[in-house]
Amino acid sequence: MMIQKLLTGTFLTALGFLLLNSSNGAGASQNADRTGSPVSNGDCNGCHSGGVVTPTVTVALFDGLLPVSSYTPGKSYTLRISVIGLGYLRYGFQTVALSSGNVNAGTITAGSSGTRAVTLNSRIYGEHTSPSATGIFDLNWKAPAAGTGSVSFYTAGLGAANPVGDNGDKANSYILTVSEAAGTDVEAHQTESLRFGPNPVHDVLHFYGNPCSNIRVYNMQGLEMVHVEGQHNSVSLSKLPAGIYLLRAVDGRGKEHSLRFIRN
Repeated sequence: MMIQKLLTGTFLTALGFLLLNSSNGAGASQNADRTGSPVSNGDCNGCHSGGVVTPTVTVALFDGLLPVSSYTPGKSYTLRISVIGLGYLRYGFQTVALSSGNVNAGTITAGSSGTRAVTLNSRIYGEHTSPSATGIFDLNWKAPAAGTGSVSFYTAGLGAANPVGDNGDKANSYILTVSEAAGTDVEAHQTESLRFGPNPVHDVLHFYGNPCSNIRVYNMQGLEMVHVEGQHNSVSLSKLPAGIYLLRAVDGRGKEHSLRFIRN
């Protein structure tokens, strides 16, 4: 009888660990990035296998009820992950927001029930805390500071067919990239006496209506990057790295302007 109780206890303990491992996100249970990002430790299919149908994963960024393709620095958004696949009973996910150089971009926090944020190697990941029957997960995302540039959300979604264990599962991935939106003073430049474009600009920024003088361009750290004297109808920006910059210039009427633009 004692041996039977011992074996029963051992079986229940092992079952408990199995349930825990299959329900927790990879960040908390494995200390691993399984998103498929450039810094990931492989993907979910390394541990989960046997699934017949590849689940569909979609990711969208919402400002209130509206989906957006760009973000305003410092603003809060809802990141919605959807995972669906025929024959699966449960779903999980993991996501990370990275900017250029695979640097963490913004702050992810838990949103809907069954989600959480974990930090791995100075990067913040969102993932499930327990499997979802609907496959819809919401996270809160606070956008990074101005000058970060485009942000990519690398997301892995998993469909699980069995109540216990990793057999009968299959994963898929999705990358959502959003650009950094221009600031309010960029949007207002058309109402000013100084009009310029294109914005974003790649090589040459043109001034419309009046030539400008004493043209200075600063990066977001306040360092002067371009200084052009005399009157000009355009200025070359081809040597600037991609990012957000502040333009200071004097128009033909002698009025000084300070406006932002994006160099892509």
